Amino acid sequence: MKPITVLIFSRNNVAGAIELIQSVYGLAQEFVLIDSSGQKQRAELRRTISALKLDKIRTFHAVALGYADPLRMYGLSKCSNDWVLYLDVDERVSERLKRELQKVISRPGCDAFAIKRYEEAGDDASGFFTWQVRLFRKSKVLYKGLLHEQAEVNGKLCRIENSDFYLEHRQELRNPSSGIEYSEFEQFERMSYRTYNEKMLEYFIKATMPEKKTFSNNIAKHIIKGWLFLYESVTLRKQEQELGNFDYLFYYLAKSMGYSLKRGRLYGGTIRGALEYLGKVREWKSSPNGKEFFEISQIINKEGVIHFLGLETEKTILALNRKYSGKRQGIGLLKELLIEKYRLLHAVPSRGKKGS
Repeated sequence: MKPITVLIFSRNNVAGAIELIQSVYGLAQEFVLIDSSGQKQRAELRRTISALKLDKIRTFHAVALGYADPLRMYGLSKCSNDWVLYLDVDERVSERLKRELQKVISRPGCDAFAIKRYEEAGDDASGFFTWQVRLFRKSKVLYKGLLHEQAEVNGKLCRIENSDFYLEHRQELRNPSSGIEYSEFEQFERMSYRTYNEKMLEYFIKATMPEKKTFSNNIAKHIIKGWLFLYESVTLRKQEQELGNFDYLFYYLAKSMGYSLKRGRLYGGTIRGALEYLGKVREWKSSPNGKEFFEISQIINKEGVIHFLGLETEKTILALNRKYSGKRQGIGLLKELLIEKYRLLHAVPSRGKKGS
């Protein structure tokens, strides 16, 4: 039997984290819980783990940065086993996958597995799904800390085709405030045409997940890439130039329509949402910090939030824990850290309140 670690991130959700762990407790030899809760919730978590005698759980505190992605490499560094199953608190594992997880990781030559995740799961797996790389050898993956990113696999990525092997993204377990925090970070997701091309291919891969590490043999991928570069060549777009308003609008519509088609129904608010998004883009571009925030977006798109802020090291996490204990955390803190680091590197003087 190959030892497995289940990696979970949680913030102020003791009941959800414990319920998830109990639902998969027999799967793994170790559970690593990266907790970003406040002091009272952390104390409650410790008491609950002790009372339930869940002795396979190892908990670590990390400053709350609005979402788990910037802490993923830190979390992986705490996993003792090479094979890791990464789960969110609002996800559940199918019974068949639980029973046969050892058979899955024993598949010859595979370093990581893409698993179906049903995005609108209720009592049963239903709705549409995306492919998520959640079961892998930690020595073979890299996360950049970008919002909702797939793991970058330095090895062979295999796809689990069996319809009984899946994850459920449970609607009733979702944190209603997460969407608000995500939207606050959108201004750091501005794109050059180079980044735009990468993201369009990334969404295609998430939808189809061809069973190749580099996806180099996928014909559809080459067609999409060819059309993007043809359009940009004809219209004289430069790769490092920021997207024009029309292309931001097309990006939003393409992404939304893609998910709508997978759902099997069109969402009536897509056009309205696209126009609202375009309005925000115009505001970002014209704001006093517009140029600076675009440059920060390009840095983190290229090297990632984790590397840019040094969040893969325990030294950085402990320093942030000490400095911001009892202070405002969440997405606002992440934005503040990004701006501070950028201005430090570029010798830009402070402009008053950060993150405005």
